[in-house]
Amino acid sequence: MTSHADIVFRTTQHQGGSEPGSGVGVASRQASQPGFLALTPALYRWTYLELGALVTAPACARLHTKQLLWEWGLSRLIDSSVAVVSELVTNALETTVRHQLGTPIALRLSSNGRQALIEVWDADPTPPQAPALDANCFPLADAENGLGLFLVASLSERWSYYKPEARGGKVVWAELSLHGSSAGADPNPARPST
Repeated sequence: MTSHADIVFRTTQHQGGSEPGSGVGVASRQASQPGFLALTPALYRWTYLELGALVTAPACARLHTKQLLWEWGLSRLIDSSVAVVSELVTNALETTVRHQLGTPIALRLSSNGRQALIEVWDADPTPPQAPALDANCFPLADAENGLGLFLVASLSERWSYYKPEARGGKVVWAELSLHGSSAGADPNPARPST
């Protein structure tokens, strides 16, 4: 789908330091977030959460997302973001359990104040499979897999995945914005550092 270099986060530069509270900050980002690409300085709000491969993981991830986006002043993104997080964490949980991977699932949320970036890591390197679409760009009626990814694609401006070299597995990510796909976007988007 995409490589590390293809992932472009539409962000704007933030003047000043990190925002206080909720694990938000810039110090030692990578040390505490194994498996994820380094964030650009524009994504000055972030949180990292590891979840056990338990049936309660999606509910915990939804609650965490709802509270953080409210705290960050992104209330208008809560419903869509919670649905996206639920799908991505559920997919990661099902994969982890099915393959008996014995690893946690990692969720990272980050923001530049106008956009939310959702990333979910699991230990299986198999790329996510979107459903086959009909002529109207809807999933085929008999599609058994990938319907959740259709929802993710519908609710987010962009989504994809990458394979982190250091930790293995994959990260599936989605970007949601307050202003639509192009409104207020930086003409020179910041790229994550690799």
